[in-house]
Amino acid sequence: MGDFGRDNVPLYKIVDEFSSALAHLGTVDETTGVVNYSDEEFEKIDALEMNLERKALNCAALVKRWRAQVEAIHAVIREREKAMRQIARNADRLQDYMATYLPEGSAFEDEQSRVKWRKNPPRVLVRDPKAIPVEFMRMPSDDELEKFIAGAPDKIAIRDELKAGGEIPGAELVRDKRLEIK
Repeated sequence: MGDFGRDNVPLYKIVDEFSSALAHLGTVDETTGVVNYSDEEFEKIDALEMNLERKALNCAALVKRWRAQVEAIHAVIREREKAMRQIARNADRLQDYMATYLPEGSAFEDEQSRVKWRKNPPRVLVRDPKAIPVEFMRMPSDDELEKFIAGAPDKIAIRDELKAGGEIPGAELVRDKRLEIK
């Protein structure tokens, strides 16, 4: 019991000691049923109550401090994410600017960077979806049928057919170029 003057005693021990002290201290008046405590017992209960209150308030202060730290960290994360998105947009805009004004086919290189035009893999460009033959349409799934979604061109099947040399009305293979920066 002499442990309770220190702040490092766990809360549950303080509560156990307080409950135990209340259960075992005092004498019951047989006629009235009232528990009577001596001055010494009152002091002991009072000291335990003060320790309990101090411990509870210290725990509450720590919870508040940690929650404030969490909020501060979230604020820093949001700020850094905002800065990251802005930097990414700046990089994209600068690369688009370069792609607009650098002649296709040009290439530049030094010890830090390499700038070069590259061809993208072929992709299907559907110019007229209504002209696509039915065998090259993706059939809607049951979920899509329930939502009244019509079939869409099956670009993989169209690509394979066009690569094999076939022709499909309303679709063609295109190969774009991109400016690659490494």
